[in-house]
Amino acid sequence: MPPSFSLRFSACSGYSQRFADIVANYAAKYPTRPAGCPDGKCGFCAGDPQTHVYKYASASGERLTHCGAYAIEIPGVSADDLPEIKKLIREEYEYLMKHEAGL
Repeated sequence: MPPSFSLRFSACSGYSQRFADIVANYAAKYPTRPAGCPDGKCGFCAGDPQTHVYKYASASGERLTHCGAYAIEIPGVSADDLPEIKKLIREEYEYLMKHEAGL
């Protein structure tokens, strides 16, 4: 089995189309994990529910959300992805430290 890379970046906004497509594919692969927190159906993550869910557009253009408690596999990672991956790690870390670690 080849190595894989997964990243939790649900608290991030403004990610590239590549990462938005990864989120959409992930949501299609795991349709039983819609974001329940905006409706008060989950309490796993801390902070405003809209700030820690994956956001993506459906094929029809509808804006949807998916549970942000999971890391998502990033297929085909290359050196070109590193600046965005570093930005996403930093943004997610800052969110988690503020809302989940209380620092």
